[in-house]
Amino acid sequence: MQSLIIRVPLLVALLALPSAASAQQPLYVFLRAAEEGGALDVREAELTRDQARSQVDEARARLLPSLSASAGYTRNQAEVVAEFPAPDDTGMLQTQRAVITPYDQLEARVALTVPLIDVGAWSSFFGAEASADAETMRADARAIDVRVSVVTAYHALVAARAVQDAAARTLSAAEENLAVVSSRADAGLASELDRQRAIADVERAHQSVAEADLQEALASRQLYVATSLEPDGTRASLDASLEDEAPLATWMRAASDLPAVRAAVHDVRAAELARDAAWQSMLPTISASASERITNAAGFGPEALWAVGVSASWVLDFGRPASLGTRERQIALAEVRLDRAQRSAETSIYEAWHRVRSLVARARSARAAEAASERAAVVARARAEAGTGTQLELSQAERDLFSASVQRIQADADLEVSRLALRLRSGLSIDAGGTP
Repeated sequence: MQSLIIRVPLLVALLALPSAASAQQPLYVFLRAAEEGGALDVREAELTRDQARSQVDEARARLLPSLSASAGYTRNQAEVVAEFPAPDDTGMLQTQRAVITPYDQLEARVALTVPLIDVGAWSSFFGAEASADAETMRADARAIDVRVSVVTAYHALVAARAVQDAAARTLSAAEENLAVVSSRADAGLASELDRQRAIADVERAHQSVAEADLQEALASRQLYVATSLEPDGTRASLDASLEDEAPLATWMRAASDLPAVRAAVHDVRAAELARDAAWQSMLPTISASASERITNAAGFGPEALWAVGVSASWVLDFGRPASLGTRERQIALAEVRLDRAQRSAETSIYEAWHRVRSLVARARSARAAEAASERAAVVARARAEAGTGTQLELSQAERDLFSASVQRIQADADLEVSRLALRLRSGLSIDAGGTP
């Protein structure tokens, strides 16, 4: 999980971040938008899954009966007719004609073929189902990645807007301080050096506001790209919990059941079935057929004639045995990928858990540093107003306060993202604040 980086210069301000604000669109709104097709990765994964399901239908169709029909017309150069004597109903011999090839020859044929025994086709069908199941699991794994990216982008925007508000307050405080210092300088109670330092503080505050506006715009765009939903302009509070997570072992138990691992398991099964199909392709196939032929060139037979039959086909060549080695290596490759998926799932949970553990300590320290910096700024301002402190001392104290506040925002945002990522990487729902 990448840390949220909010680069805002240190500036002079008395910072008081709000504990609550008007509600930005909730996180679940953006998650739902991404899952409903707003995220391109989700749409791609769903289409790939549907394509795999269509391939299952193709494999199933090879196991079902097939019906074929054909019809044709031929204009022949000459008519071929056979004449022969044949007795009529009264026993008298009469000349009969049998058209063997007419001038205008018509023919139609309908055939039904039913596969009876084709073991290899059944293995191919089961292999297609296993591959489709793997794609379904991969779509679920891709959805988890999308949720993590949405969570990251959402909290990046929340943090950027918190810094944006802080920068605006800092600018206001710097302008108020400049007005006070200018009045004191005009009255001979402050030096020109103090006035110029106050002016520099205001200009640094303007730079920080511009940088904060840029970071907010970029974070907003990133969230839109991830969800296809435009964030509104309201603010959300950022106050991460400092509670420790459950022991790592309880989270690691979920690794073997994650979608990415289950997809790899289905891939191994599909490779094994492909190997079986390669073996079974060397077995004979048996099919039954029924057909009817209608023609006006029947010769001595009837114009309509049906036929039924059973046929066996057995093909042996050098390519079929050679394909067995390829299938065996595909199984070995799929097993390696399964091991990799298992380790990757465990590592993602391991890293997320330790990241939360580290960020809890960081956030706790950042809050303490912010509180201490705020008290120091209050003391420095009181000393400056009483004439016992310097403008430089006040400027430094307020810079430290702003720096501590920005670090606290970063720590809270990183901690909240890491907590949610830990749950998502463990296959849990974040809507209910899932725990293992």
